[in-house]
Amino acid sequence: MNTDADKRDNKPRLSEALRHCRQRVRAKAVLCAAMLVLVSVLCGCESGKEAERIKVYFENTSATKLVTVDYHPAAAEDLDIVWELFDYMQNAVRTDIIAAVPASFQLTYADISQNTLTLELKGSYDDMSSNSKLLMAAALTKTMTQLSSVTYLLLKVNGEMAKDAGGDEYGILRSALFVDVAADDPNNFINSNMTLYYSNLAGDALVREDLSVIYRRGTSLERTVVEQLIRGPQIGSSNVKRTLPSTESVLSIAVTDRICYVNLSQDLQYESLGVFNYIPIYSIVDSLASLQTVDKVQILINGSVLTTDIGDRVSVSTPMDPDYGYVEGAMR
Repeated sequence: MNTDADKRDNKPRLSEALRHCRQRVRAKAVLCAAMLVLVSVLCGCESGKEAERIKVYFENTSATKLVTVDYHPAAAEDLDIVWELFDYMQNAVRTDIIAAVPASFQLTYADISQNTLTLELKGSYDDMSSNSKLLMAAALTKTMTQLSSVTYLLLKVNGEMAKDAGGDEYGILRSALFVDVAADDPNNFINSNMTLYYSNLAGDALVREDLSVIYRRGTSLERTVVEQLIRGPQIGSSNVKRTLPSTESVLSIAVTDRICYVNLSQDLQYESLGVFNYIPIYSIVDSLASLQTVDKVQILINGSVLTTDIGDRVSVSTPMDPDYGYVEGAMR
C-alpha cells in the first residue's frame, strides 16, 4: 500500500518519464521530417539529371551523316562536362555508329568564356578526309553547344585554327551552321539570301557578296548576318578577305525602332587583319542595313559604345547609317 510519501516520490518519476516520452516523439518527428527532405532532394536530383540529358553526336557506319545517343553527364560544372563528353564521343557505344572524334585525338585544353567554348586538340588532322573533318567539327559543335554556358565553339587543332576542306579557318562555330538529316528536321531551318560586305585584298574597300545561307528557325537573321561575317568569306572567294577576326563572337543583338544594336565580345581588330579602320565598321553596318528590318546600326563592345571614330568625319558613338561609298567601284 502506497503511502502519501510514496505518491509524492512517484510524481517526479512520472514527470521524468513523460519528459523522456515527449523527447522520443520529437526525435521521431525530426527524423521523419529529415527523411522527407532527403527523399525530396533525391527526387530533385533525379529530375535534374533528366534535365541534363545531352544528345551526343556520332557518325553512322558509312560516315555520311550524324546520329545521336542520349547521355547523362556525371559532372556538375559545364567545363568538367566538356571533358567528360569529349571522352564519351571517342567511344563507339553502339555497333551501328562510329566515333566522330577519332580515339587518337587528345583534348589538351578547354575553356569557356563569354559563351564561347575553346577546344584545343592534338592528333593526325591532316590525315583525315575532308568529310571526316567536317563531321568532327559538326559533332563537337552540336554536342557542346547544348551546355547552358556554351553558344559558340572555337576549334583549334595542333596549335592552329581548324580548317575546312578548302584550307579556310572554320572560325566561330555554332550548331545552326550544320544541318544533318539524321538528327534535324529540315523544317527547323530557313534558307535565306543575304548581302554581305567583306574587304578587298588591299584592305581599303568593301566587296559585296550575295549568298544563300541556311540558319535555324528562331535565330534572328541579324545575328546570322554578323556570324557569317565572323566566319569569313566562303570557299572560292579568292578576291576578298575577312573583316572580323574568327575569335569574335556576338554577345547579343536586338532591333528596336529599326536600329540594330550589335554587342560584340572584343574590339574590332582592323590592324591585325590588314584593313583600314573603317572596313570592319562598315562591313557590319552595310551588311545589316541590307536587311529589310534595319535602317541604322549601333556597335557595342562588351556592352559599351564603340569609341574609335573614323578620322574626324564619322562618329561611331551613335547609331550609324549605311555608307556604300566604301564599296569597291564606288570609293570616294
